[in-house]
Amino acid sequence: MKAADDPAMRPEFYRALMDSRVCVIGWVADHAPAEEEAFVAQAGDTMNVQHMSYEGREVIPVFTSPERIAEYAPGTTYLAMTLRNLLETTGPQELFMNPGSAYGKHFTSSELQGLMDGSAFQPREKWVAQKQEEFLIGRPAKYPDRFVEALKTMFSRRNDVRRAYLALICIPSRSEIPNLYLAIDADTDLTAIAADCGMIAADTLDKGEFVDIGSTSVAPDYFATDAPIYNRD
Repeated sequence: MKAADDPAMRPEFYRALMDSRVCVIGWVADHAPAEEEAFVAQAGDTMNVQHMSYEGREVIPVFTSPERIAEYAPGTTYLAMTLRNLLETTGPQELFMNPGSAYGKHFTSSELQGLMDGSAFQPREKWVAQKQEEFLIGRPAKYPDRFVEALKTMFSRRNDVRRAYLALICIPSRSEIPNLYLAIDADTDLTAIAADCGMIAADTLDKGEFVDIGSTSVAPDYFATDAPIYNRD
């Protein structure tokens, strides 16, 4: 529920999700449990999982608790396992989490593949200057408030980010169009932090906007005089 309402909570939600227990409507072949009976499937058992249609696509309905299933389809037989186990069994088929609930989400195959192989928790793209680059840097005329507020919330829940700054940068050799630059002063490697910031950016920036994420060493003199958007101290 927090992740649905607050973009800052989504990286944490995705990390917890893979090893969280989920429920699917289904049964184990050749086993018809009596009402209220529970049993543990064995190696070699065949699992049958119900699918549903969502916007013309075939998806697997997945629920975060038996109570969510009861709201959607009372009296239904269900199977419980971690999401990781489910995806290892079915592959990254599209899912819809908690259909019929006020808090649901459609997961595409590419999203699920990213969660399975870990690429969802890596920066989407890396760019490394091949030579000494000339660039322009300054303050954005308009701050992306939703992005900044979500970043501040996420940073406050961590203990490895000291300060963060937001600037507008233009690197002519790459593009004449400037874009946002998020500079982070941290106690740890920026890779995981940048990936989480990228998730938040995808949910909060306007269409067509993107942000580079790196350290303050790109322009130390500039950031020494700029006001941070977040300061741990």
